[in-house]
Amino acid sequence: MVWVVTVREVVFTVSAITAIISHAMSSLLLTHSAGILDGGNKLFATIGVTAGELTILSLPLILTFDMCWERSYTATILAEVVWMFTIGVLWVITGVKAMGITSGFFKNCTTGTAAFDSLCLDAQTLSIWSLVTGGLLLAYGAALTGFAVSQGGDAWTNWKLKVKRK
Repeated sequence: MVWVVTVREVVFTVSAITAIISHAMSSLLLTHSAGILDGGNKLFATIGVTAGELTILSLPLILTFDMCWERSYTATILAEVVWMFTIGVLWVITGVKAMGITSGFFKNCTTGTAAFDSLCLDAQTLSIWSLVTGGLLLAYGAALTGFAVSQGGDAWTNWKLKVKRK
């Protein structure tokens, strides 16, 4: 059972770091694409900023609540699985929409216009980082779901992720 807590801490830490990078890239794309992209094409960057804020604020907060309170609801499997899938899907949507703007990872971003080339490269970077963040959160959510199913019915709301270490 200690592996669940260790994996949780690693995934939360790495996801928070990659979310900071993705959030910064989304913010950069929103500011740099002011005169280049119309409102509908900026949607991926807006979703990236939203997912970044939710991830950066919630994951450290969940870990802090769990350290401070013995019976934190955020440590229940049900709450954590729902939240991981929610923000994981937001990150995947951001990555896929960014890939739609750039037509994939390996598109040649040399159009001759420096503004378009920079925007294309930034969107490619955003798509990679957001898909990494979303993949981490979705994989953790799936592993936690499998663990809860193997534990039985009471594990979803009564079993706390906090494990006493000796």
